[in-house]
Amino acid sequence: LQPWCAVDDIQSVAYEPHSGYADAPIATRSMADAAERAGAEIFEWTKTVRLLSDGTRITGVETDRGTIATSHVVLAAGPWSTNLAATVGVDLPVETIRVQIAIFHRPREISGPHFVFLDMAAGGFTRPWAPGRSMIGVGGGDQHDPADPDAFTLGNDPEFPDIAKDVMARRIPAMARAQYLHGHAGLYDMSPDTHALLGRIGPEGLIVACGFSGAGFKKGPAVGQCLAELIVDGSPT
Repeated sequence: LQPWCAVDDIQSVAYEPHSGYADAPIATRSMADAAERAGAEIFEWTKTVRLLSDGTRITGVETDRGTIATSHVVLAAGPWSTNLAATVGVDLPVETIRVQIAIFHRPREISGPHFVFLDMAAGGFTRPWAPGRSMIGVGGGDQHDPADPDAFTLGNDPEFPDIAKDVMARRIPAMARAQYLHGHAGLYDMSPDTHALLGRIGPEGLIVACGFSGAGFKKGPAVGQCLAELIVDGSPT
């Protein structure tokens, strides 16, 4: 199915023909639009300064546009969750790391779309990005760096494109001739075991959903439903 792949170093493979990928910004905006249609109010470009409590329960959220009084807060602020939880005395074991991806123009011999590769043997991942282009990332190691979520470099480090290309050329040798186009960096909220922190914590009324460790996007709708059930019904079903 992928005849230009080098596979001599692979002992086992999981093939998932029904898997895929989504455009994250479009998906996020569509969920925000659906939330508004259901009655939610969204305050974009509003900074949460701190959570508020009376010592035993949540009383509100202070923002740079004023205070919102509430008895329940769902803290799902990704890399910013740790600092916000600390404002009500909760210590979350969540670290922020910076992860880069780069976009390459593929050589003509693999001009058609290829599979999504999550490659633990080669140490990278890739998927089609647009016609003739691929996104490439590097798994772990020195390419996952601790970062300040309020002050981190959005672009690629100078050496990253060559590192990413070399990693993927282990699996797709023709990618050694790929041409770097552009790239960027984002943030993971990493938990100690890479699994998310979900549920009640600290003052009564505080619920967390963070520490997804780079794997939260596809779980988001299910997590949102479970937390809504926890608040409204007392337990998720």
